[in-house]
Formats: sequence, C-alpha cells, structure tokens
Amino acid sequence: MFDIFAAHPFDWGTHLATKHKKSIINISDSWSTSLKPGEVLAKIRSFFVYHNIGYEKLNDQEILGTQGSSLSTHFFGGWLMSPANLPKKINIKLKTADHTVKIETRITENLGLEKMNSSLRGEHEEYFIELLDALKKEIPPST
Repeated sequence: MFDIFAAHPFDWGTHLATKHKKSIINISDSWSTSLKPGEVLAKIRSFFVYHNIGYEKLNDQEILGTQGSSLSTHFFGGWLMSPANLPKKINIKLKTADHTVKIETRITENLGLEKMNSSLRGEHEEYFIELLDALKKEIPPST
C-alpha cells in the first residue's frame, strides 16, 4: 500500500501558521483647491454618483466610498470585468485652511488576491489614475 504522507511529508502546523501577504494596490494624491468647502463636497458627491461609487462615510472632513463588487469579481473572474467593476475603496480627506481646501485621496484595491498578474494589476493602476485625474478635473488644484 502506498502511503502518500510518507512519500510527501507535510508539516500541517507550519503550513497553517504561514501568512501570505496579499497583493494590494494603493494610489494616492493630494492637492489644494481654492473652491469653498461646500463646493468641494458637492463636487465629490456628484463625482461619486457619476462613477457609481457608494458611500460608507460622508462628512465635511472625510469621505469613504466603495466601487465595484468582490462577489461578482470572484464569480466572473477579474480578467472578464471592467476595472470600474473591480472592488476598491476610495478615501478622501478634506482639510480647510487659509481660504483653500486640501484634498488627500487614496484608492485601494479591495480584491484580496494573494497574487495578481501584471495585466490585471496594470488595468487596476491605470483605472485608479484615470479616476484620480477625473476627480482633479472636477476639483481643480489652485494655481
């Protein structure tokens, strides 16, 4: 009789204790604008609606949003989905000082994959940059 465990010894304790780092993409940017705080918040709201971004938190200092679906991504596969539908978190912090509003933005991939191939990673990064550029057009930096 062939004993698979004798042929391929496996240390269950070591294997289960090993933690793998997940492949995470973070893109961030910050700028100041001369728009009034109320205008900035209104533009962010319309930007979220236009780009189908849901709110997790919304106040005059921080906006947390999510876009995409991890369920549909895992069901259909990340390579078959538009980058807009891949799960991500958007974090925007607003700081008001000296007649300007400082905007700090971070977009984080939320797929939770341990490994991401370069094509999917490239699509994510490209879309994140497009999203940040679109937000900067909506809320232009001060000159």
